[in-house]
Amino acid sequence: KAKDLSLKTTEKERLAIEALYASEIEKDEEKYFRLLQLRAEKFPRDKGPRHSLGLQYYVKRAYDKAIAEFTKVLELDPNFGLAHNVLGFAYLDMGDFSKAVEHFKKYVDLNPDQANPLDSLAEAFFWMGKMDEAIAGYKKALVIKPDFYSPYFAVGYIHALKEERAEA
Repeated sequence: KAKDLSLKTTEKERLAIEALYASEIEKDEEKYFRLLQLRAEKFPRDKGPRHSLGLQYYVKRAYDKAIAEFTKVLELDPNFGLAHNVLGFAYLDMGDFSKAVEHFKKYVDLNPDQANPLDSLAEAFFWMGKMDEAIAGYKKALVIKPDFYSPYFAVGYIHALKEERAEA
């Protein structure tokens, strides 16, 4: 229905609707990607398509391109926590732990009342081999959201790695 009515919207809204339609209904990821690029070119001050492009690059493991897009997003909105989160994971995947931790800490600072930022930071500590810091971070996430799935698994796993069977 939105696609049918998209010609009555602004160009910016039409491109957003067409992109989502291409992805969700037509299952045409190439078309979706082209429409995101077009929207980003036509509306360079809109962080939405840049964020979506960054996610697409991240999923494809094109980390340099993902980092470039998320850097543009943060130039538009330095307080966009989700961009810091994915940037953190891109750097983590590339083995640049200091940059990953820097972005995860910014994500935590921007969203201190949410569990996911703490979970992301704890995951970085896990991959760095800082198991006690990872456990502490995961437990902080559980204080905020007791039913948050990831820390339950991770804390038990870390205790198992440390051969602390009772805690695991």
